[in-house]
Amino acid sequence: MLSPFAPPAPPFSIAVVPDRQRVVLHPVGELDLLTIPALRREVVRLHEVGFTDVLVDLAGLGFIDSEGVKLLLALRREAVGTGRRVTVAPGPAQVQRVFALTMTLDLLEWETAAGDTR
Repeated sequence: MLSPFAPPAPPFSIAVVPDRQRVVLHPVGELDLLTIPALRREVVRLHEVGFTDVLVDLAGLGFIDSEGVKLLLALRREAVGTGRRVTVAPGPAQVQRVFALTMTLDLLEWETAAGDTR
């Protein structure tokens, strides 16, 4: 449960940044049951227009639930099956903790976002 003193989560948005041969998606806010369709649509749209390499940078997320984790796993599985690539850049500690708790860290391909020094 959120503290009554916690600031409200920013509205969900996705910035799309082409980076040479790939495109980087920067979702901001919370990746949950209500927002996963938007991220799925964006990845599918990018694949349809010809991008074969998509990086989802989780740095702007304040929260991810199990449905968000399932979406990232499904996007990776679907991409591999079609010769495409979906990778993930780590998010803040509270987001990465969900991957650790669900034992899914090793099921995704992790990398850093372009220009990131992490």
